[in-house]
Amino acid sequence: WNELVYATLSLLLNTQRLTPESPIEILTRLVSSQFTTKWLACIQKKPQKQSGTLRYCTSESITSLELEADAKIKILLEELKDVYGLEWTTSFIDIDTDEQKKPWFLRPNPNGTKFSLECGFDDASWYLLHSIGRIPVLIDNTGQQPFPVMESSAELLYLMETADKDNHFSFVDGKEQSQMMRWLIFWHASGQPNQGQLNHFGRFAPEQIPLLAWYKHFRANNFIDSIAPADAVESFKTETLRVYNVLELHLSGRLTGEPREYLAGNGRGKFSIADIDAYPWVRAWKRSKISEEEMESYPRLKEWIDRVASRPAVQRGTSEIYDEEVHPELLVSSDSE
Repeated sequence: WNELVYATLSLLLNTQRLTPESPIEILTRLVSSQFTTKWLACIQKKPQKQSGTLRYCTSESITSLELEADAKIKILLEELKDVYGLEWTTSFIDIDTDEQKKPWFLRPNPNGTKFSLECGFDDASWYLLHSIGRIPVLIDNTGQQPFPVMESSAELLYLMETADKDNHFSFVDGKEQSQMMRWLIFWHASGQPNQGQLNHFGRFAPEQIPLLAWYKHFRANNFIDSIAPADAVESFKTETLRVYNVLELHLSGRLTGEPREYLAGNGRGKFSIADIDAYPWVRAWKRSKISEEEMESYPRLKEWIDRVASRPAVQRGTSEIYDEEVHPELLVSSDSE
């Protein structure tokens, strides 16, 4: 699964075509005209009920995956505010008006182009049918030029390296830092893609579809004969629960005899960006159509959810202060510049 996702993203990124206008010029114009604080965090607004499609790279299916991804950035920003007094500006990207598809947003964040379903991986003539911007995006305005960062886990790492000077949410010790990176990458490569697909097929797809049919549309003329037909929801749920079980084994200490409170760090661990990376997704298990009975198999994981949720910054990062219905003035529109 991971190899398929990474190969697809690489192809998509390599086919992105931008206009000659410099992304730095766009960012400078946007920042100088609207924003005065040091950080700009572009956070997706809460989407309305959507009708997902079988096509994986449509705006409908993509936006259904972003609520959990942007929550992790909001949480870390709030944590950094508590420790360092970090200031930033939050802007909601209005998906109802396709703001995330406009050139100013795609330039700092080119991840996302929809390809022709008639064109396979071996065909060099890819068709760019539709541009979609992935959310969230972090823009650092502390230097001479705005510096955009895309991909939520990369944004966590960037904030850790540039704003967490005292390692409150990371580690000084190299081995502990390596452990943190291990769990951050594990979740980003294994948990997030599978739970994201579970969300799409379980919540937004119009009907239950065989997994092989999804592969047919996703890979066009390149079938994988070894993949047996199976229900997509159950397949992605099975893999998501497998990842949950790995987290349960790690936290419970069932294999090591050393139970833990957090994913990384010596002893019982320390709250870090590894926890922040996974928490918004795992806490949303009900939204992913995982049942109470299924979650009973992961008692230590549920305790971890409650432990992380008790932090004030985490509560703020998942609260209504990041709801465009409460703060409509934070909606960004390039038409209003």
